[in-house]
Amino acid sequence: MLEWLSYQLRSNITFCTGKLHWFAAYSIVGEKVEKTLEPLLAAPATDGEILLGKVLVAHIPSIIVTYAGTVIFSIMANTVLPSNVFHQPIFPNAPMWTMLGAVIPVVSLLAMETCVIMSSRTGSVIAAYQFGFIFAASFVVVYVLMDAGLVTYNVQNFLIIAGLTLVADACLAFLVRAVFERETILTKWK
Repeated sequence: MLEWLSYQLRSNITFCTGKLHWFAAYSIVGEKVEKTLEPLLAAPATDGEILLGKVLVAHIPSIIVTYAGTVIFSIMANTVLPSNVFHQPIFPNAPMWTMLGAVIPVVSLLAMETCVIMSSRTGSVIAAYQFGFIFAASFVVVYVLMDAGLVTYNVQNFLIIAGLTLVADACLAFLVRAVFERETILTKWK
């Protein structure tokens, strides 16, 4: 029963984080299509400020929805589990706290940064979304390895995953600024 609930929790978190990067994919190319990007790019904001705003507008709702879903899941799971077996609420537990506090924010940020990069380089919202989903879906590999029992569901593994993803986030943050070309977007995009 506990394994099934852990599986359901990981599925919920993967779904919430993976689906909400649509906002980041829409962030630049969608505004270009809607003709609302030109005034923003002509504003006296720096490229870094614009990109930070685009990433955070997508990242923060993703985290809020994931946390809200986890709270609802935990309440339901703790209500359904027989109290005479566990004698205490089973969720949240230490690996879950680590996943929510360390892994989910950095994985979500990675997906958002990828979508913003692709949104500034492509003319299609769908293309930006699909490419960003490839990065988010790469974490499904870890998820499958956990389900197969090859990687254990523990605090140490989640901290390693979070650390590696944080390094990737930092590298991608520099890449986002490097590939964002305000003048090209303003003058050459059709």
